[in-house]
Amino acid sequence: MDWVAFDSHWQAREGILLAVAQARRLNREASIAAFFILMLFAIGSELCKHERQSGLLLASHEYYALAMKFFPTIVQLHNLVNVQGESHMLLSAEGSSTTRAGFLILAMFSLRNSRGPSVWYLSGVAIRLYVGHLPNA
Repeated sequence: MDWVAFDSHWQAREGILLAVAQARRLNREASIAAFFILMLFAIGSELCKHERQSGLLLASHEYYALAMKFFPTIVQLHNLVNVQGESHMLLSAEGSSTTRAGFLILAMFSLRNSRGPSVWYLSGVAIRLYVGHLPNA
């Protein structure tokens, strides 16, 4: 995940969130952005749940549920890397990095909310993806 590039997605978050709210189909890049934006909101909502004024924000599990609609795109990036092999190293590095970041942000959410998947499982998958990405692994 290129967090510098993510800044442009963050700047466009209102349009992305509007598309999500209207259930419009998003392209791959917008789907990736939607996943990370919604997961950031899920984590933030979980951290501030005691300060939340009713009706102003979605609950953390609602942001999480919206984000999970875009998770297959995150996982697909890693699968695409495996299919394309070494000839597409740039996509390989970017796709694998985004997939790993996706699992890590899910683990961060799961640390604070029991509705998410097991933090141990997610951490294990993320570590396996990192180790598998190392040269000679």
